[in-house]
Amino acid sequence: MISAHEWDAWCSELSGVGLAVMGVMHPTQLDDRLQRHVLDYAPEAMQAPQWWVIGHQGRKLWETICDAYQVTSLANATNEEHPIDMWVRRFLTERIRQRAWHAHVWTPDEAGEIGVAAPLQGIGRALGWRHTAPFQLSIEETWGTWFAYRAVICATSLAPWSEPKQQRNPCEACVSRPCESACPAGACAPSWRGDRCQSHRLACNSSCQHDCLARRACPVGSVHAYSREQMRDHSLPSLNVITELARSKPETR
Repeated sequence: MISAHEWDAWCSELSGVGLAVMGVMHPTQLDDRLQRHVLDYAPEAMQAPQWWVIGHQGRKLWETICDAYQVTSLANATNEEHPIDMWVRRFLTERIRQRAWHAHVWTPDEAGEIGVAAPLQGIGRALGWRHTAPFQLSIEETWGTWFAYRAVICATSLAPWSEPKQQRNPCEACVSRPCESACPAGACAPSWRGDRCQSHRLACNSSCQHDCLARRACPVGSVHAYSREQMRDHSLPSLNVITELARSKPETR
């Protein structure tokens, strides 16, 4: 068992680079559908006696990685396809090895030890980070939408367990709904319209191509909001996906 002192030191080291332990859980806390998915594609992860779910909160991780590469933006700063995932995996693996803990780092890309993508959104919901803003991002009382899940550490060295997060949905108390009025595509209300969001992002000179005005308008956790450069880096993968999907659709006449 990892001592409380060791665990506190670990959490402090993570915080120093902008990472955080979002929770410590057993894989059977997943819902049945997600358990079956993990059993099918990553059975070794399902067999681990404990998962440490790692995320970032606010801007610090992105700034740490930019400093490591000596750049102001990660776009085209490295030949790695997923520079944040790669940096996080290397950092966590090195620090776990230094402590001689028995654990494997599982990230949302497919290049790590487990070889398949970790379903981090579903894992986060199992921990209680389950509320969704009208613009379809997870939202939390303190950090708003300015956080993300980065990795799961499948461990046999056991850490102190955490309870599932109990929190209210901040959107339920929001009367003015500024995200809905700020969305230029009208994608947030009365219900989510992903097609409108995607079409607007692909439009020439779109204001949401590398940002999200609805997300910017949300007051929850706004002090932790990402910079424009960080938003651009985070938005590029999704923009590339919807661009390719649009190209692959047959033309209608």
